[in-house]
Amino acid sequence: KSLEMPVIDQVLFSGLEPQEAVEAMTLPEGFQAHVFAAEPDVTQPIAFCLDDRGRMWVAEGHQYPHRAEGDHGKDRILILEDTNGDHRFDVRKVFQEGLNLISGLEVGFGGVWVGAAPYLMFIPDRNGDDVPDAEPEILLDGWDPYRDTHETLNTFSWGPDGWLYGCHGVFCPSLVGKPGTPAKDRQRVDAAIWRYHPTRHDFEVFAEGTSNPWGLDFNARGHAFIEACVIPHFWHIIQGARYQRQGGQHYSISQEEKQRVQPFLPPNAPDHLHPFIYQDIQTHGDHVHWAGNKGPHAANNRSDEAGGGHAHAGLM
Repeated sequence: KSLEMPVIDQVLFSGLEPQEAVEAMTLPEGFQAHVFAAEPDVTQPIAFCLDDRGRMWVAEGHQYPHRAEGDHGKDRILILEDTNGDHRFDVRKVFQEGLNLISGLEVGFGGVWVGAAPYLMFIPDRNGDDVPDAEPEILLDGWDPYRDTHETLNTFSWGPDGWLYGCHGVFCPSLVGKPGTPAKDRQRVDAAIWRYHPTRHDFEVFAEGTSNPWGLDFNARGHAFIEACVIPHFWHIIQGARYQRQGGQHYSISQEEKQRVQPFLPPNAPDHLHPFIYQDIQTHGDHVHWAGNKGPHAANNRSDEAGGGHAHAGLM
């Protein structure tokens, strides 16, 4: 009996040169796309942001997916600038090298905010000379640097309220707190949108649920939106809300909430559980980018059946 292999999914645009990839894009009316930077000038980009001078800061994740032993890795931060307005960088600087498992990046308040599990760090550059003033300051630790490192802290974005917002995935549960915080006083982060105040140094889970979000932005009214993968992709984020989860259980999103819930937990239940969430908030967009293997739009493509893979990596 012969073994018949299923048809391999067609990949239309793999292996294109940078300019070819841009030319293959489908854009809304009135939009343009340009190659701003490409290999070998930038490699393994995993995060980027723009500063108040219009420059692009890029995190190169050469260490991914495995954290190096100790704190010194192969990741770095670049600054790319277009000084003549031709849509391509012409000035390139290396701001910081030796980072380890970098996954998030944002600029502001006199320095650079970096996610590199197990740390949320701040690299000061208060005089703006593009040279770090000192070694990175560890603001928070406890982000899991080993399990599903494609789901750790990511997508840093300043909110309209002045907080630094970020995403975190479902299969990389972490106990986050300031260095030295006992485990019982740390905040669980597991499929969540979190935020950190840059001057008060407060940290909190803003909302909980979804899957592995890698995209966060705010509209003109200050409403937050994220994307996620595998399960439905588009979500309107409300402070304190609980959303459909890809896996795992809902948990307390603050120490106060945990103290309220604990007396009612079953014996031997983990103290972070919150079993009294009775209805999850569902997606706010009638769209999935994969057809799945059930329903009127079913398909037999294997990657589609798995939810399209970790295909989403940004939202604006």
